[in-house]
Amino acid sequence: MNLKSIALVTLIAITAAACGDQTQAPPSQANNPQPLVQPEVPLDRKPEAQKPVSGVPLQPSQSNAPGNPQNLGGSVSQAPAELPSDSPPVAPPPKTEARQSRSEVPLQPASAGGVKMGNIEYRSSETAPDRDIEQAIVESLGGDRTALQQTRYYYDRIDLSGDGKPEALVYLSGSYTCGTGGCKMLILEQSEQHYQLVSQMTLVNAPVIVSAERSAGWNDLVLEVAGGGAVKHYAQMKFDGSTYPVNPSTAPEVAPNSTLNGTAVMNDGITAGGGIALQGEG
Repeated sequence: MNLKSIALVTLIAITAAACGDQTQAPPSQANNPQPLVQPEVPLDRKPEAQKPVSGVPLQPSQSNAPGNPQNLGGSVSQAPAELPSDSPPVAPPPKTEARQSRSEVPLQPASAGGVKMGNIEYRSSETAPDRDIEQAIVESLGGDRTALQQTRYYYDRIDLSGDGKPEALVYLSGSYTCGTGGCKMLILEQSEQHYQLVSQMTLVNAPVIVSAERSAGWNDLVLEVAGGGAVKHYAQMKFDGSTYPVNPSTAPEVAPNSTLNGTAVMNDGITAGGGIALQGEG
């Protein structure tokens, strides 16, 4: 065999050996996957703390905070915190006492000189202005503008004569009609178109008791005498057929230990600003 033949045989053998190695290559890992091995982490290793972002420190989570009700299971709603208000607290309105009308503040006559109050009906004065009564007041004061501007009045109606028509008892209050012993009072009788003056008295103290006793067909009036240095007592004002006495301090005194029965009119707390102002004279 020559050298060319030997070289050819050798080349063939080398080529065949190379092809055999490729056909006997180990199986691919894709067909036989191997389990991934995770690196072991020591049990005593603590997780790294989260780093703050932009220099803002992290706040602990309320859900993980000890003592948080949410950690006990279930959902617990929390009301939002109240923000402070710039407005000052509003104080509650002050309590006010209910005002009493004149009929609720009776000025009941008291016993004096041993005289007792028996069956007495107490009545307060009227509150609506009366033009006819005011005209009679103007006439009784002689049209004095100054006196009229300083005068207020109380009035009540009651039948004194027994004819079924009520008379008007008018109490004048003011610096021109009052003194230390009392004030002026008019007794007016109704006529067809106006009131007619029956009597006028001075030094009258309210209330006025219209007694059940009668004189000359008219009810007696019982007035308290007090002030001006007088000893307190009750005077009995009797109608004489045309008029009543002017001054109760000179009228007969009610006997001691007597009991009065009747109606107490104008049973009001008389004050300087009380009563009714004359219309057009304020």
